[in-house]
Amino acid sequence: MLLSTFFGSSCHDEQVSKEEWQFAQTTRNVVCGNLIPRQVEDNELSHEWFQSFEAAAQSAQLDNRVHWLRLFYAQDKGQPLAHELLLDNQPWEPHQAQVLDWEWTKCDSFYSVRMFMTILPMNGTVEQS
Repeated sequence: MLLSTFFGSSCHDEQVSKEEWQFAQTTRNVVCGNLIPRQVEDNELSHEWFQSFEAAAQSAQLDNRVHWLRLFYAQDKGQPLAHELLLDNQPWEPHQAQVLDWEWTKCDSFYSVRMFMTILPMNGTVEQS
């Protein structure tokens, strides 16, 4: 994912999603890494929460440089164990508190979800220093 962000196309492009998202009336390119689930049993996990994640991301007021979002959510026996939503490695409030309100799959066994994405500057390129 980072290779695709900083160096363009790579031999691992099938592991990332490159999209255009609206951020406060500005179109920016995003590079989404694979959604990484970890689970004890093979439960069907819903992705309904992603709409809330996308809406939160698109509400961000960002300056014109590279930014990154990292999401972690874990639950067991239908109850949240841990969650984290970081923007540029800092807890992203108020959205971090809202993660618990997103539509997560409830199941009796443990599962967790991780996701990492980068948001490119408006010109779509990363300046090398």
